[in-house]
Amino acid sequence: MSNLIAYQFKNSNIRIELKNNEPLFCLADVADALNIKNHRDLASKQLNPKGVEKIYTLTNGGKQELTFIDEANLYRVIFRSNKKEAVDFQNWVFEQVLPSIRKTGSYSLTLTTEQQYQIKEAVHANAAKTHRRFFAVYKSLYAKFNVPRYQDILAKDFDDAMLFLEASDKQPALPNLNQNGRWLVIVKNNIVTHIENINDYNCINADVFKKLRMQTKQQAEYLLELAKRMRVIDGECSNSRLDAPIEELHSKFII
Repeated sequence: MSNLIAYQFKNSNIRIELKNNEPLFCLADVADALNIKNHRDLASKQLNPKGVEKIYTLTNGGKQELTFIDEANLYRVIFRSNKKEAVDFQNWVFEQVLPSIRKTGSYSLTLTTEQQYQIKEAVHANAAKTHRRFFAVYKSLYAKFNVPRYQDILAKDFDDAMLFLEASDKQPALPNLNQNGRWLVIVKNNIVTHIENINDYNCINADVFKKLRMQTKQQAEYLLELAKRMRVIDGECSNSRLDAPIEELHSKFII
């Protein structure tokens, strides 16, 4: 599982890789935030090589080898810039990001644009495999991470969200055939969507249930027709004004 943390500093996306609980900062992202050109020359000429690492990182173009720098080299990059952005970035990193990482092992910020794209792709793949609507997949994702929309999922929960979407596109396991009891198995579009043990339920034959439902419906129609035809005279019901005997409508039922 990746230890990559991503967050936004103003309009720049900053990626941090945790290694042995110590942060390594993506040099290209830091240079972009501080408007520093030629960050490759910076890495080779002005930074301590012991604090520079090449790490394969998932990007829009697939996995690419990116340069990450340790905290000491981050100071060197920040101090190299005299722009106002450098002061703001320094305050952000030193006062919020680093203390949070050292306290919790992560920095709880929302997903990057790339991570949001991967979530959407995973939702589409899940819907295609399970034949569910996109809305249903998103709803289960929101409930899992207690968010109103997928963009609000925390960056630290990204891997768990991807695993959840990958796992939930698999059919539930069928019960052991040697296991005693009665089981309710719901199949939609040739996919098992629900399995439940119904030993504690009172079951009824489907044909009997249909007959009972039909009789209940007929009785309801009978009562409705009776209510329409009856008139209240002096507080008492009278059938003298019925246009036709109600028994002719439903002769099988007696109230």
